[in-house]
Amino acid sequence: MGKYQLSKAAQFDIDDLYAGGVLKYGLCQADKYYDGLIERFEFLTDNSNIGLNSDELAPNLQRFPYGRQVIFFTNTDTGVMIVRVLGEEMDFEGHIGIF
Repeated sequence: MGKYQLSKAAQFDIDDLYAGGVLKYGLCQADKYYDGLIERFEFLTDNSNIGLNSDELAPNLQRFPYGRQVIFFTNTDTGVMIVRVLGEEMDFEGHIGIF
C-alpha cells in the first residue's frame, strides 16, 4: 500500500472542516466524516489513476470527490500528496495556488 502526505494547506483544510463539522453536526458525525476522508486518502494511494485530470489548475493535479468536498492530489513515488481539500462550491482556481 502506498502512503499519502498532506500539504500544509490540506492539513489546514481538514482541521477547518473538522472544527466546522463539530459545531454544525456534532462530534460523532464530524468523527465519521473525518474517518471517511482518511479512508479516501488511503484508497487514492493505491488507485491514483482514478482521479480526474485538473491540469487547468496546476500541472499533474488530479481531483476526486468525497461528500461535499473535492480532494486535490498529485502522484508521488510512494503514493499521493494531498494538496487541498475544498468544498465543492469553492473557487478552485483561487484556492489551489502554487503547492
